Amino acid sequence: MKILHTSDWHIGKKVNEFSMFENQEYVFDQIYQIIKNEKIDVVIVAGDLYDKPIVDTESVKFLNNILVKIVKECGSKIILVSGNHDSSDRISFVKEFLKDSGIYIEGKFNGEINKIVLNDEFGEINFYPLSYFDEIHIKHLYNDSSIKTSDDALKNIINRLHVDYSKRNIFIGHGYFSNKNGDKMIESDSERRLSIGGQEVMDASILKDFDYVALGHLHASQKVMYDHIRYAGSISKYSFSEMKHKKSVTIVEMLQKGNLNIKQIELKLKYDMREIEGYLDSLISEEFYKNLNVMDYYRVILHDSIGLSDPVSRLRKIYKNVMEVKFKDTQFDLDMEYQVSNDDLVSKSAFELFENFYKSVSNKELNDTQIKIIQDVIKDSEISEY
Repeated sequence: MKILHTSDWHIGKKVNEFSMFENQEYVFDQIYQIIKNEKIDVVIVAGDLYDKPIVDTESVKFLNNILVKIVKECGSKIILVSGNHDSSDRISFVKEFLKDSGIYIEGKFNGEINKIVLNDEFGEINFYPLSYFDEIHIKHLYNDSSIKTSDDALKNIINRLHVDYSKRNIFIGHGYFSNKNGDKMIESDSERRLSIGGQEVMDASILKDFDYVALGHLHASQKVMYDHIRYAGSISKYSFSEMKHKKSVTIVEMLQKGNLNIKQIELKLKYDMREIEGYLDSLISEEFYKNLNVMDYYRVILHDSIGLSDPVSRLRKIYKNVMEVKFKDTQFDLDMEYQVSNDDLVSKSAFELFENFYKSVSNKELNDTQIKIIQDVIKDSEISEY
């Protein structure tokens, strides 16, 4: 049996108000071709199909078209679990109907994993899909006060399965699994933290006796302690902390018990995420950008002072998808908000307010020339009010 493991689609995702639909469509065309070319029997989606619990109509249609195409045109079965970004109830409300079409959906965990048994030439393969959970929910579900951590909850869930480890078994889950002995996992800014009021980091060794463990949540493709315990990673880049990630899907070929082949197939992005740095005039010169894809998503680090006139518009004349503009060696970026207290508004002069603002964002004092310019501007504005 050949299995394609993917996760963290985040359909409907916006990064700095830029829709990721175009990149996602481009990637799904590749995934569809991989499923056909590799003759995939089962597609596993390990959570976070959507980016938000409440989704718009466009996102629902988008997911529906993907699932229909995989099942009807490729003949593959699909097993998916809800992640921490998904609404488990919305994901699974028609799951019984879809099961007959070869789409198996695991929504909110109700105390028992619904085992899925599929067959190939070597016999049965048992799939155990577990949606995102937190230990508090499991503690109340089982009425067990001894469950105090996510590890406790996971062990309790697994023990109740009575898994026959002489057979081939695949576990599917969504959460943060790691080597508690200290191996550092590759994280990114776009992953929603789970440890605050929810799931903690879990010990991956609890799952080591499964033949393959298909995980979702972390956006970098990586193994966890063992070759057969893996994160597929997200299908696209969803933050600038993922700039160096290579996005991929994982192909697992299940042979006889104890024998499997694992490989990754890289996914290409229509628009990549990049960072460029320098003085504005240099960055918008043809010599600088002639070998760049100016349609990629850019974070720009400017070496200029913060007094530039409309740098974002000037940059976007060349780089259409500038997402962030920051200034080097300052605390200031063009998206930040500066808060002024009511007391300061009452007690301080306009010049003092600006002086405090400048020091806050630049870590510098105004020089004599700047002081004169600001004082003249304030004076002119006061005159114009009368």
